[in-house]
Parts: sequence; C-alpha cells; structure tokens
Amino acid sequence: MTVIAILGAGGAISAEGITLTHRTPALALCRALTDAGFSDRAMAVIDQTTRKPVMAIRSIHAAAGLSVMENAKFGPRFVKWVPFTGIGSEE
Repeated sequence: MTVIAILGAGGAISAEGITLTHRTPALALCRALTDAGFSDRAMAVIDQTTRKPVMAIRSIHAAAGLSVMENAKFGPRFVKWVPFTGIGSEE
C-alpha cells in the first residue's frame, strides 16, 4: 500500500498523521515515517494546491537515508543523510 503525502507551502508536508516542515520535506517525512514503522512502503507526494503528483518514492526506507547537497561545483544531488549534531555539540 502506498503512503500518500500532501505537500503544502513553505516546505510543509503531511502523511499518516505526521506533519512537519523542512527544506527537503519529502526526505524528512521518509525519516519520520520510517521511525513510525512505514519503511516497507512506497510514497506518492501530491501538491496541496493543484492535487497533482509531484514525486514518487519507491522505498520510504531508502529515501530516509538520503539528503540533498548543492555547492558551487555541482547542482543539487542526492547524498547520504547524516544527522545534524547541533552547534557546540561535543563529538
């Protein structure tokens, strides 16, 4: 069964009772859905305004391990996700 996510304005996204705002909302939602036990499913992201599909994700689990990186040399691309440890954290 495919999870249906609704993408709103400003990076807001919601599915399966989870709502969040993030600069990469679909990937952040995949991490939250994985924590909630939905990792073995696919996900369709629907635009809230147009009600049209904007993204299809085959594996929530696989997408949860991704982030987006962009710099002066390369345009946006998927990279391995690394949790942010915070400013001033001691690791």
